[in-house]
Formats: sequence, C-alpha cells, structure tokens
Amino acid sequence: MTKKINEEAVLNELRQGSAFFRDAAAAPPPVKKKSATPVPAGKKSAGKRAGSKKRSAKPDERLDDRTVERTNDRTDERSKVPSHQRMIKRHAFDVFADQFQALQQLQLEAVRAGKRKPTLGGMVQRALDLYLQKAREEQGDKKRDNESERSNG
Repeated sequence: MTKKINEEAVLNELRQGSAFFRDAAAAPPPVKKKSATPVPAGKKSAGKRAGSKKRSAKPDERLDDRTVERTNDRTDERSKVPSHQRMIKRHAFDVFADQFQALQQLQLEAVRAGKRKPTLGGMVQRALDLYLQKAREEQGDKKRDNESERSNG
C-alpha cells in the first residue's frame, strides 16, 4: 500500500491558505486603531498621570517638555547616596585559604549562637577599618616620636 498525497490540498496551502507561505502582495492591510473616546471633564482616566498635559488638536505640536538631549551642566548632588553613608566600591582581593576558612568558621559560630549570619564582605570591611585605624595610630605615634627627637636633638 502506498500513501496517496492530496495534491490539491498542498497546492491550496502553497497558494493562499498557509500562514507561512503567504505572498506579500496578498497580505491583509494593517488594522487601523480606533481613536480613544473622550473622558468627561469631571472624571480622570486610570491610565493618565495627574500632571500630564492635554492632547493638542495639531498632530505636529509637542505634548510635553521632555527632550532626549543631555545637559552638560554638572550638578552638585550625588545621586542616591546620603552624605552620612559610605559608598561601596566592588573590588576583588585574593585571600589565603586559612583566612577564608577562619571567616567561614566565624559565620558558623554566629549562626550556632542564634545570631544572624554575618556576611564575609561585612567581616572583611570591619577588619579593614580596624587595620586602618591601627595604622593611623601607629603613624601618629611615629610622628610624635620624630618631633620629640628633633626638639631634644
């Protein structure tokens, strides 16, 4: 038994019935959008913003004052950074394996004690703050020692 192909159906698909093999000239014209119905004066539309301007009757007139141009004027404000908060700078550092394991052990001990799990980054930030504070104190001590040597010498 041989399977018979319906040649008429295949030709019909290729001529006009197929969504994939349509001729560009035979494509239906684009659908026109209906114009929006006017909203009565006392009611606000749900999609409209409170401060938006009314539509103009002229199609080539601008509806708002926004532009895509950037200004070259520099502002004195920092964006979204309060003055009392430190900015975070992402930077990768290499640590020794034993240092990493010790930090993880501190995390585990905090969780076992019922506290929140401290982040590795937070612990490293605190350690850096302590190191910098100690380094500044040592520099201050060296300056005082140098000044006392000069005054005695």
